[in-house]
Amino acid sequence: MAESDDMSENANLQVVNGNGNGAPPAAPETQPQPSQPFGLGDEEAVLFGKIPGDGDSIGNKALRQSLGWDEEKYWKVRDGLITKGFISTGMGRGGSVYRLMHIVQSATPSPAQPQPARPEYSLERDLYQPFADALVKWAKEVPFTNYFIEDISAQGSRRTGGVWTRPDLVLVNVETYQYVPNKFLDVITFEVKPDDAWEIEAVFEAAAHSRFASRSYLAIHRNPAAPPSQDLEDRIEEECKRFGVGLIVFENPADYDTYDFIVEPLRKTYDPREVEKFIETQISSTNKTCLSRWLR
Repeated sequence: MAESDDMSENANLQVVNGNGNGAPPAAPETQPQPSQPFGLGDEEAVLFGKIPGDGDSIGNKALRQSLGWDEEKYWKVRDGLITKGFISTGMGRGGSVYRLMHIVQSATPSPAQPQPARPEYSLERDLYQPFADALVKWAKEVPFTNYFIEDISAQGSRRTGGVWTRPDLVLVNVETYQYVPNKFLDVITFEVKPDDAWEIEAVFEAAAHSRFASRSYLAIHRNPAAPPSQDLEDRIEEECKRFGVGLIVFENPADYDTYDFIVEPLRKTYDPREVEKFIETQISSTNKTCLSRWLR
């Protein structure tokens, strides 16, 4: 894709991851190994072999744990399989993958491990940095090419256009395609709420961002020790669907594997004048320069 090298430059702009009877032990059974899929490296073949061969998806966390890999290695190999067209991404906590080509599975993934203890986040602003870090992983999952993530919540008395015109975080992405002309600007906003702010009004606040956003999300921290009522969760989900707002619920802000993308937002046709005003008034000079270069 055009200008993909800018991604490395932009990295620093993101908000800124024995048997008891005495008998000799039985010899281990040997499992027949399938031939390596054509076009895959050794590590890609290992990862591909862990994905169900019947079309079912498997979560990134469970897959990574079954492999025993660190995150950097996992994402690099996984993204290579996506680029080569062997797998695609799905939904669920922390995202998932599934096969696009049928090849015999070589192993069964191990069960997910228990989540670590949840750190405490008493204030909404305490959520912004771990949420931004999770967005970086989500951006790899999509994947986005030329993008930045910016926390625009703390802008003091800067005039931004009135009530509900300032999201907490924004992801701005520029995409080009091989067979589709022109460049496409995606402005994705995120309204982040702590675990004591499960309110219908939060949906309306996120929906108001559609004036200048192509997609808008409401992201709410859910404390498993004191969850909201099921009726309230269902009501917020229904209102998000009604207004075309995406809904993300997460239990541990610092653990992307606990992020659940429950509702996908509708892509809106924004007013170019509103987008221009939003970028001019709320995006940092550094990121505006980067965006101008991508759009050239």
